[in-house]
This record gives sequence, structure tokens and C-alpha cells, in this order.
Amino acid sequence: MMGTMGAVAVGAVAGSMAGNALANATAPSDKEKKAKEAEAAEKEAADLQRKTDEAKARAEAARKASKPKDAEAADKEAAELQRKATEAKAKADAARAAAK
Repeated sequence: MMGTMGAVAVGAVAGSMAGNALANATAPSDKEKKAKEAEAAEKEAADLQRKTDEAKARAEAARKASKPKDAEAADKEAAELQRKATEAKAKADAARAAAK
């Protein structure tokens, strides 16, 4: 009975080690992860910049239509979007630097 239990224990350890080795072999490298993070952050920054430009255009249109409250709201939205875009660009730069 002890021999069977010992064999089961050894088999479990060997199987666990083989599974871990296989998982590590197929896992993406840290550089690949950082490169993907940089790419995602760049896409987010570009999207936020597009939204910022749209908000600025709405603010300008509101000013031309003599709607100061609408212009002020659009300016605030544009400022917040610009802040987020700047953060996303910084995140992309940091991830790109870490990937090198």
C-alpha cells in the first residue's frame, strides 16, 4: 500500500513539474507583454485625442451660436479628455521603454 501511495505522490509531483514547464514555455515574454501594453495605450491615446478634438469643435460651435454654457461644458470635457490622452501617451511611452 505504501508503494502505491509513494508512486502516486511521485507521479503527481512529476506531472505538476511538467505542467509548469509547459505553461512557462508557452507564456508570452515580458517584452511581448510590454509591447502589447504600449500598443493598447497608444490606441487609447489616439481615441481620446479624437474625442478631445470633437469636444473642442463642439465648444467652438457653441461659441459661434452664442451659447456660453454649452461652450464652457465642452471646454471642460475637452480638458479632461486631453488630460486622459496625455496619461495614456505617458503609459505607452513607459511600456515601450520597458519592452526594450
